[in-house]
Amino acid sequence: MILIQNNYIYKLNSHNKYKPIKYKMKKIITSIFMICFFINTNANNGDTIHVVSHRDVLIQTDPGIGHTEYPLWAQFPASSTPIRKIMLKMTFKCPPGLRCGEWDYSNHIVMRRKGGVAGPDQNLEIAGFITPYGWNFPSSWKFEWFADLTDYESLLRDSVEIEYQHSGYEARADRGWLVTLDFIVTEGAPIMQTNNIQKLWDGNFRYGDLANDIETHLVPVSVNMNSQTKVARLHLLQTGHGGDGTTGCAEFCYPNRALKFDGGVVDVKQIYEPCGSIPLYPQGGTWIYDRGNWCPGMMVKPYIYDFNVAPSSNHDIDIDMDPYPSASGGAGNYVVKGHLIQFKEPATTNDLEVYEIKSPSSEYIYGRTGTVCSNPVITVRNNGKSNVTKFEIRYGIEGLGEFVQFWNGVLIPQEKIDITLHNILKPTATQNRFKAYVSYPNGVGDEYVFDDTLFSKAPVVPNWDSTIVFAYRTNLRSSENSYTLKDDLGNILYERTAGSLSNNTNYKDTFVLSSGCYTFHFKDNGGDGLSFWANSAAGNGTAKFQKPNNTLIKNYNPDFGNEIYQQFTVGDPEYRAVTGINELSNIGTVNVFPNPASDMVSIDCNFTTPQNIQVEILNLLGGSVYVQSYNNTSADVLDINTSSLSNGTYIVKIKSVGQEFTKKIFIQH
Repeated sequence: MILIQNNYIYKLNSHNKYKPIKYKMKKIITSIFMICFFINTNANNGDTIHVVSHRDVLIQTDPGIGHTEYPLWAQFPASSTPIRKIMLKMTFKCPPGLRCGEWDYSNHIVMRRKGGVAGPDQNLEIAGFITPYGWNFPSSWKFEWFADLTDYESLLRDSVEIEYQHSGYEARADRGWLVTLDFIVTEGAPIMQTNNIQKLWDGNFRYGDLANDIETHLVPVSVNMNSQTKVARLHLLQTGHGGDGTTGCAEFCYPNRALKFDGGVVDVKQIYEPCGSIPLYPQGGTWIYDRGNWCPGMMVKPYIYDFNVAPSSNHDIDIDMDPYPSASGGAGNYVVKGHLIQFKEPATTNDLEVYEIKSPSSEYIYGRTGTVCSNPVITVRNNGKSNVTKFEIRYGIEGLGEFVQFWNGVLIPQEKIDITLHNILKPTATQNRFKAYVSYPNGVGDEYVFDDTLFSKAPVVPNWDSTIVFAYRTNLRSSENSYTLKDDLGNILYERTAGSLSNNTNYKDTFVLSSGCYTFHFKDNGGDGLSFWANSAAGNGTAKFQKPNNTLIKNYNPDFGNEIYQQFTVGDPEYRAVTGINELSNIGTVNVFPNPASDMVSIDCNFTTPQNIQVEILNLLGGSVYVQSYNNTSADVLDINTSSLSNGTYIVKIKSVGQEFTKKIFIQH
């Protein structure tokens, strides 16, 4: 079988893999083993460690005092272990025999002590969370969230007391939550080494209280940089709660916060988080209402700012809130936790990471948009100290073809960017591992290859008939509703615009489609779906897909907040060549075989002109176990004795002038 894709010709080989047999562009072979934080597996190669501080711990409120604490000790890696990343995976479930909690209460994950019970109480919040309205969740309900805690790796060492703090006043006899905190630690060279962590603000401050205003607490803080500090990073957790009944401040109003560095305003941010599109829906309560940087059933998003500083320099940092919008004296408050983390400069110059795969993904947090047949979305981060202006992305379902895309722009150090890829995916029940990897930042080899690759589990996309019917009934706010049906290239095939529908009316729109991948997007500009208990005046609507004979295909819960997002296929979609990408020059190919290997590995090099190359083999911690140079290599097979290497996974790097290839190999004697 032949697949023509992105100026490549692929042939299906005897191992059911597509093999490129003709090249019109630069072919870079990068296959890096990386256990991503999306998959909860045991580390069997020494690169990923799971540290669980709380496992199915029952948390409940104490209505007498309004808060409960659950401190437990966990054993993290020693200070001598190099750590690349720490991701927290937090799991909530309904307790056996009880219902899930009812209300949206503030929760805090805190690093208390390290080194033993005699250690000083540091009381440093590393993550925040708001519980969902879970009273109507079924007993089998479960959800998972993630938080990046890498910046606190210097504290998460050896014995650490992690405290889960739960607030609230609801009854505890018949409800609660089961909580698991799994810290996923990836070993490897740190992106930047930590010098110091300092609290700047830590409190619960009234907003608009004339006798005790928030600005009397959010005062400028003077900070002194370490002698090796090059980057100062501000972590700011800020959420608004409560209100005066008129302005809704601070929970339901959205003032601005100004960040000042050495007296100058460097950022102005509205303290606001939209909630109508959160992944955990529907819930009870007023889950759809936008709030002061939080939503029920979501981690609190930290505001993060980086400052390039000189070693041993001194600086002032300040945050100022807009004046309270009413003279009533205020009734709400802001919880503010600000930390300044000092780092040495990044260890690398050109270093990219596939930070996250948002789609395709089977993770709970991407439940709305993770099931896709086209336009996958990945997040790439620049971990080096130079701007990145171009790089290459390769992606696809393993065993079903690989595609290439080139990115051009400006990605500054430590910045993350979401990138939409352009091709059709066809995962199956047995071939559903999506792989994305990046290479050649600024046209040169990546200096740290172990996080260039990430995998996710791709859900199988529903396959529907060529003729389908969207049947829906509007509520009494039909002017808020619209929809589009697009093909994989973004062309609108069918649509209803806002204002074109009538209230309380049944519609049946028939779509006749050819083979392909399609995206259906229904929007409610009011943010309360087609039915919401707190807005009974809007009436009730329905939405579903069905066959022309009225057989149901899929029914949608009308309490969906902002939108319904659905991708589906018809027939067997064809792969498309990506248009509008830049060709790069052909630099040749390198293959490594056999794989797995035992006592000998062969490297098949094919260059258009003779090259002087260096071959290096590294273990998964980045340690070099073999280095050898070869001159005037063009079409040669290089044999390397691997009998002295231990069983396990290794990375082979082949470098020449302006070129670098990497390949994963397994050694098994």
